[in-house]
Amino acid sequence: MRQCGMRAVVLGWLLISGLALGSHSQQQPVTATRSIASANVQAGGSFQVEVTIQPNSGVISGMAFQESLPAGWNVSEQTSTPAATFNSRDNTWLWLARIEDQVAVQYTVKVASNAASGAFDIRGVVISANPSFQLPVGGDSRVTVTGGGSGEDHSIAQALDVNQNNFLDDPEILAAIQAWIAGKPIEGAGGQTIDDREILRLIDLWVRGAPIEP
Repeated sequence: MRQCGMRAVVLGWLLISGLALGSHSQQQPVTATRSIASANVQAGGSFQVEVTIQPNSGVISGMAFQESLPAGWNVSEQTSTPAATFNSRDNTWLWLARIEDQVAVQYTVKVASNAASGAFDIRGVVISANPSFQLPVGGDSRVTVTGGGSGEDHSIAQALDVNQNNFLDDPEILAAIQAWIAGKPIEGAGGQTIDDREILRLIDLWVRGAPIEP
């Protein structure tokens, strides 16, 4: 039997987080938007991505943009306008010049040949020194891989069920929340990350004490 206090703490935390996010509805220094050319790709295939970053006011100095791809996926080609310094180790674009107008980054993603079938998310942030900010990239984020193997990979809920009792216990839902906040891939789930919709589904399973379905 789950403790009501535990539920109240987690659900209250989520409510406070939602209110905090809502309080930042004022215009941000930049608007960053991702467009994915194709939301469906074969394991081992490639797809194109474009990210635009539009300054909303003033000049930005020391700006960088970083994308987090699923494990085993790589940027095979890239270009940016104005030109940026690209670090392939962590998929970061850095602009040494002051930014006043829209920035555009186009890149091609090579999906791992052993990627499992399923939905995967790309997450990105724009970081600046002056003015100081770190903002998420909006727009498209999800890519569905088809034709991949299942291997030892499972659904996110199954991968989180470390004691394999077919239910999400308190430590497991807390681990899910931490992974959701960090955007960290779930081990054993083919590199999948937990997005907003998935964390709500997991919390629903936990609150109801419902069994995990494959």
